[in-house]
Amino acid sequence: MVLLLGGCALLVWYEASHLRIDIGDEQISSAEIALKGSIGQAVFGPQRNGAPSADLPTNKQGLDAVLTLPVSGANEGLIEAYKKNPQEFKLYAQMFDSAVNAKRVGHTVDQLIGTRPPLDSSHLAMDSHVKVDAWGDPFCIIPINGRIAVVSGGPSRIGCDALPLSIDQIEKSDRDIFAGPSHLVVVIVPQERPARSLR
Repeated sequence: MVLLLGGCALLVWYEASHLRIDIGDEQISSAEIALKGSIGQAVFGPQRNGAPSADLPTNKQGLDAVLTLPVSGANEGLIEAYKKNPQEFKLYAQMFDSAVNAKRVGHTVDQLIGTRPPLDSSHLAMDSHVKVDAWGDPFCIIPINGRIAVVSGGPSRIGCDALPLSIDQIEKSDRDIFAGPSHLVVVIVPQERPARSLR
């Protein structure tokens, strides 16, 4: 009996240790887009009432706020939701990636001691893939009341001189990360060092 149990355990161990799961690059990429897209949708997506997330009142900040927002398709499983609408997940993943880069751009601009912030991120001393949004365009840099707004023109690739958001609208936002019209991505970073305003 002991030999039989030992043999079964050895067989189970062998099968488990030699189990090969073939996961291709495309599957890994899809899973990454699905995950980033669900986070991006929680941060930027329209909510149940159809209002943009920038207009929703929230008493939570950071990851706590993200975890309390509904994600469409959450009840059916992330991969199934992704398969039904991959383009939506891709858009929100791109917005998420843009927000991450925008935050880094904001911190880099804050380190420019005593100089006027540049109008955009194109000439910053950063890795070329970090100083642009997910669509390959530089970020607009807007100093506002001791903070720096870093804005992506979104998938429409709206230029800094044509943004459909005013400085006053950005200043009045009670959120540090939000989406504007045409899927603009706005990230507001507090300035630790004073810089001269353009206004």
